[in-house]
Amino acid sequence: MAKDYKFDPVTGDLVRDGKGGFVLVETAETALQEQVLHHYRAWWGAPDQGSRLHEFRALGRDQRKASEDEVRRALHELEKRGRISNLEVVAEQPKQGRIHVASRSRDTGTGQTITTKTGG
Repeated sequence: MAKDYKFDPVTGDLVRDGKGGFVLVETAETALQEQVLHHYRAWWGAPDQGSRLHEFRALGRDQRKASEDEVRRALHELEKRGRISNLEVVAEQPKQGRIHVASRSRDTGTGQTITTKTGG
């Protein structure tokens, strides 16, 4: 089974395993993080990779709903490729200018539930 490096979603750094190496994951967790955190259409080789969350002003007036929809659109690409299923996305706006988006899905390779959180 393929493995990906685990990234810290806050710092973007690889997570150390305490033995001189880095933590590897067998789920689509890293793919989900990359799909949400990378800029949409930034690489010609995978034009549907990434999200528009970096274009905060482009999200319009209802930024909470637009953020939720954008994360759903971005992660749906992984659903179409068969990496995940049962995708759920929820966004909340605890105060003006801050939006937290959480997703939950099932990794189709391992059957494990994957949760992600974005925002701040």
